Amino acid sequence: MDRFVFLIPCRPPTKNRSHRAVNGKIILSADTRAFRASVAQIAAAKKWPQIKEGRWSMLVITTAPQLRHLGEEHIPYLDSDAVLAEVRDALQEAGVLDDDLRVVSTTGEVVYRPGEEPHCLVELTRLEKVDITHTYRVYESLLVEAKGERN
Repeated sequence: MDRFVFLIPCRPPTKNRSHRAVNGKIILSADTRAFRASVAQIAAAKKWPQIKEGRWSMLVITTAPQLRHLGEEHIPYLDSDAVLAEVRDALQEAGVLDDDLRVVSTTGEVVYRPGEEPHCLVELTRLEKVDITHTYRVYESLLVEAKGERN
């Protein structure tokens, strides 16, 4: 199968809360250990697949119970990329991904869902044969533009 969708019934810890310093050592926080254990239990119970080949894109949509007011805009109060690495790591630890390096494209989005229990949806989509030369051409073009070498 080339597409999988998972519901994780808790919000992943953000990158700022995933590790703690204890006696001069950096360790996984209790929240991170609990999240990874929860993902592993769900993956086993629901018999989530084991991805052992290919390149994949990952979309993570996380819920936020609050809005933040930025000028005239109201946006969900959660940094959209703050949970991405933790979701990838949890899926690898649960055995869904044999290596999280298979995820070559990651997108994070947040939706405002007041009154709901925190959760996230994860969509993994297998990419067709990735033309790595295309990525390098885009990189070179953007680099030239960023350096101001092209109008």
